[in-house]
Amino acid sequence: MTRTRDRAIAYYRVSTEAQGLEGYGMEAQREDVRTYCEKNDYDLVDEYEEVESGKKDRRPQLDEALNALATMRDTTGKTPVLVIAKIDRLTRDLHFLTTLQREQVRFEACDMKDANNFTLQIMVSVAEQERKLISERTKKGLERAKIRLAKEGRTLGNPNLQPGNARTAAIATEARTQKSKEFAQRLKPIYDQCISEGRTSLKDIAACLNEKNRTTARGKPWTTSTVSNLEKQLEVAKRS
Repeated sequence: MTRTRDRAIAYYRVSTEAQGLEGYGMEAQREDVRTYCEKNDYDLVDEYEEVESGKKDRRPQLDEALNALATMRDTTGKTPVLVIAKIDRLTRDLHFLTTLQREQVRFEACDMKDANNFTLQIMVSVAEQERKLISERTKKGLERAKIRLAKEGRTLGNPNLQPGNARTAAIATEARTQKSKEFAQRLKPIYDQCISEGRTSLKDIAACLNEKNRTTARGKPWTTSTVSNLEKQLEVAKRS
């Protein structure tokens, strides 16, 4: 009798686009997770990626991944596994972690496969405390810098953004915002066409736009995170 392979869903996250380019980016996480799944004979059936701070509870792509896990569990009776490259890609919030554990969400981190619930809680608690300490040190450092510069008759920040150039900076920001709105409106008919074809998830919409040879404003292929940004722009335009 052939053994049924455990199914897995991957979740990748970077805090900012810059981190994705400079640090432990999407591609590095993807490579680690795929290698991990092959090694453990997991059937990797779906992947979700997100550009969002780990401090935020509201992460659309993580929500979609967790919903997909629940759907698979309901239809097969066998709990699939959420695979992440490192535990901090999932969360640095102890409350969030314990909530997942209480809901019996099965997840594994490539860098600590054999960790139990207690070990994971310790790791996340340390990361959470470290984040708080870094935040406190940063605030105190900024306060000291402001006091020191005030004595010298200077202010903290980019000299190009001092009062004399504030209006120029505001105009530039407004221009970028307007450009993003115009791009979203130009793409709306194609986006609506994808929706009418039944491509409603972020992943499906990204695939649809790529199939129709459409690129982002920066000329790159669409991903779930850039589709999410597009939808935010369209929602803002609808309300205005």
